[in-house]
Amino acid sequence: FALLLPVAILSFSLVQTVFARNTFVINDGENVTVHSTYATDPAEVLEEAGVTLSGEDYYTTDGSSEIIVQRSRQITVEYCGERIELTAYDETLAEVLDRNGMKHEGAYRASVPVSTKVYDGMSVRVDWVVSNMETYTVELPFETVYVDDPTLPAGAEAVLVEGQVGYALRRSAVTFENAVETDRKVMDETVKQEPVDRLIAVGTGENVGGTNQWPLIGD
Repeated sequence: FALLLPVAILSFSLVQTVFARNTFVINDGENVTVHSTYATDPAEVLEEAGVTLSGEDYYTTDGSSEIIVQRSRQITVEYCGERIELTAYDETLAEVLDRNGMKHEGAYRASVPVSTKVYDGMSVRVDWVVSNMETYTVELPFETVYVDDPTLPAGAEAVLVEGQVGYALRRSAVTFENAVETDRKVMDETVKQEPVDRLIAVGTGENVGGTNQWPLIGD
């Protein structure tokens, strides 16, 4: 027994050396846990410390004593009119969009600053907005003017002048949002041809067959 005791003590010391306690720092967002264990596998360390991963959560470690838990966040992005559900982590909106191949610079406008940290249940819009100057021709409608004609039977009508539309060149600032026109503002307009009013004589029956005296403008 006297000979076996030193051997047992030496063996126990070797086992303690091989299986020494390790101290891990578990960074779980706002929660930081210090956990001492004989385990070396990060997954086992997390289980011992009562840190549970669910859904698309995961952890990272660089082989040191720090374990960083990445909690998944579900966000909704309405991207250029299309509703998309995305999984995000401890990231900014710009990082999430970049990771998913979604543009957010230049003509693309987000409903919140892209530097905003995402959170679970977040909902944002990213729209493609452009404005162009357009020059085009527009018709200028003619009006119909009625004049009294006592030489015609009461209620009878006769077209004296056929109306003719005019036209103008118009320049407008046009805004498109996700390829749909959302605003049109006229900047200037140049009349190229004035419209010609349509003139119609309406009989009053006061001097049927007589000679009319133009113009006899009705009320």
